Amino acid sequence: MSKLTREDKIKIYERRKKGETIPSLAKNFDVQESNIKYLVDLIEKHGYDILRKDKNRTYSKDFKLQIINRILISQESINSVALDIGLVSPGILHNWLSKFKENGYNVVEKKKGRKPKSMTKPKKNDK
Repeated sequence: MSKLTREDKIKIYERRKKGETIPSLAKNFDVQESNIKYLVDLIEKHGYDILRKDKNRTYSKDFKLQIINRILISQESINSVALDIGLVSPGILHNWLSKFKENGYNVVEKKKGRKPKSMTKPKKNDK
């Protein structure tokens, strides 16, 4: 599966609106049909501005918890919530949920930057 550029996503949306089938678009762009359908629905709901041009978006711990609760407590579907809040992919929400469950039902914020290097240097073998 190839990574789509912003221009590819716009092309897919416009070709779909002209009547091209989802299976044909999926084959042409080497993307799963479910991804095409999600992309079309996303642009339909939020417009082209939802297709980011900048860096990855970051979300606060509180926001993630609110969204996770919509799924676990309100029983909303992952796809509908992801579409509603404008996530680029519902997979992001799947990741949030699995990390949430992994960490004892706590939202853990991802640390920014590189992991610190070990303070001790590995010993070189003397020969």
